[in-house]
Amino acid sequence: MVNRAVVQARRLDVIRKGPASVSLPAEFTQLRLSFAQRNAGGHMGARKFAQQSLPSIKFHNPSLQMDVSRVPRSTEDPQNANIAASLQLFKGSEPQPVIDLDVRGLHSDDILAKLIELTGAERIIFDDAARTNPAASGTPVPLS
Repeated sequence: MVNRAVVQARRLDVIRKGPASVSLPAEFTQLRLSFAQRNAGGHMGARKFAQQSLPSIKFHNPSLQMDVSRVPRSTEDPQNANIAASLQLFKGSEPQPVIDLDVRGLHSDDILAKLIELTGAERIIFDDAARTNPAASGTPVPLS
């Protein structure tokens, strides 16, 4: 059986070094993601992006304000039946989004790739070779 502390450490390591470890330009101040509560209609990618990628993006961009809206879908209300899945990025205090991306039907990895492409974000790469292979760095690493 795996210890809870080990599981939590792995989860934190994924947040710190995972595929969504990106640094957005400082000019972006707010990110809004909205999607339906239920996955039908192409909203699963947005939901998975919120679960898997947003924690890492927030970790590496602490000043970025994030708003996630899960809109309940109602088939009785025709106005609410077609909810858009969207990702919006704002600069400064501008009321209109600088980037407005329709993420309906996109996979969570594709949403991340488009976010990186449109914002010019930089991936954060960690080199753990020195910790796992002491010969790679030439410096001794304590065995603790």
